[in-house]
Amino acid sequence: MPAEGPPLRERLTYAEVMWEVARERAADGEHEQAVAALHESAAHLRGSRALATTHAARQERGGLLAEVLRRLHSLTGDGDALHEAEETIDELLAGWPDDELVPARLFLARGRVTLGRAHAEQTIDETRAYGLRAAADLRTGVDLLRMEGGPEQRRQECEALLDLAEANTTAAGDAGAGRALAALDRAGRLAAALDDYRLHAESLRRKAQVRVAEFTRGGHGELLVEADGWLAEARRLLPPGAALYGEVLTEHGELLLRRARLAPGDTDLRGRAVPVLREVLAETPQRHPDLPRRQLLFGRSLRLRYESFGTRTDLYEAEWVLDLAAREDEAPPRVRAHAWLELGDVQLLIDLRTEFRQRQERAADCYRRAALLAERAGDPADAARAHHRRGQMLEPTAGRAAALRAYRDAWEQWNRAEQTDSAGAELTREQIRTLEGED
Repeated sequence: MPAEGPPLRERLTYAEVMWEVARERAADGEHEQAVAALHESAAHLRGSRALATTHAARQERGGLLAEVLRRLHSLTGDGDALHEAEETIDELLAGWPDDELVPARLFLARGRVTLGRAHAEQTIDETRAYGLRAAADLRTGVDLLRMEGGPEQRRQECEALLDLAEANTTAAGDAGAGRALAALDRAGRLAAALDDYRLHAESLRRKAQVRVAEFTRGGHGELLVEADGWLAEARRLLPPGAALYGEVLTEHGELLLRRARLAPGDTDLRGRAVPVLREVLAETPQRHPDLPRRQLLFGRSLRLRYESFGTRTDLYEAEWVLDLAAREDEAPPRVRAHAWLELGDVQLLIDLRTEFRQRQERAADCYRRAALLAERAGDPADAARAHHRRGQMLEPTAGRAAALRAYRDAWEQWNRAEQTDSAGAELTREQIRTLEGED
């Protein structure tokens, strides 16, 4: 039987079908099903290696396997999958005929794999070097797709432009923002022409992420205003219930919360975050891995709104949802630490509101838990803040000696964080001196 006969064709067709299934499942937020489909596709492609005896068959098999493995890495962080994808592409290119043009699909696959490598690197120089290589391959792939034409090529070009934008910012940070936004603008126009609301919304979401990253690295506040508008537009394009809608909604709520914390006098802005993040929780399944973090964001938004409007129900709802996030054993330690820290602060606000002053011991316990989890998460600055606040609670409830131990624990964490010159560390130092002076 010929090598390209039914056994090979059936395997390749089945692998292609499972690849499309994985894409659909990932788009619908069904992570486990997507990963299972990718493993199934990869297994059939590996099993067909000996059957692919012609260049055309090797190209088809290898190109798809590289894409499948790259996507598997992006969903699971499996470094072995990324390494195998690199080897697959290198093997294909090593045997490529000199007189034959390398197709867009292979340039795009190599660019995406290289972009995955960029995110896996530990140093800035290595990350940027891989980012540059990824951008070059992705740009070549986009140019070749434009030459080929056709609606399916336009959709592939749109997806490739999203990755090209990411490669530009990976390679050059803020300096690459202009090129990234240009690529995303073109992706958005292509998606609109194709009437693909999902890709259009994704292009807007990525534009917002570029602006947020610029702000985080020291940009001005107007960057967040622009990002706010793009995320609001992306939300309008998506149907509620879609996985991407939940992701965009979460990012929009988080952005509104960030803007609200930066503008304590803007009561309208503080009010906007709460309904968005409330809808986020309604859109999030109970076993979603990001649920505790989203509960934390909602609790923070309620606390901020309480500080602006003084509505008591906001405070009690914040207490309830923060307690849920803090007690979720499967949540990342850093998320739980922040939830306990916020919950301790809410206990004090309830005390002030009711004038009963009965929650200081409960707040101290929240701060103790926050400190332990922050230390486990490798975040000494958060641990220092938690220990310091615990010391403040222990002074009136447990006495000077207990409080002094908490402040000394805080100072130890400030040292580990190498932040002994910070304002928070100075407050800790002053409390230690004051209490030691009482001996």
